[in-house]
Amino acid sequence: MTMVNDINGKAIEFESALNLMDAELCEQINNEMTGDEDEQWYIERYAQAHADKYDGEEFAPFFGLAW
Repeated sequence: MTMVNDINGKAIEFESALNLMDAELCEQINNEMTGDEDEQWYIERYAQAHADKYDGEEFAPFFGLAW
């Protein structure tokens, strides 16, 4: 189980958050990766991409919202 921090520094399970991510956005992010990134980078990048795609909507797991 891999843990990452949400925007408030609270530990969350990366794999659980990953299950809620938009597959198209994940593919886009995977294509951006160079190999030096970790799960923390990934969830932070995903949160930004999610907001961009969904008119500012916050990705619940990263922003401490109900999921």
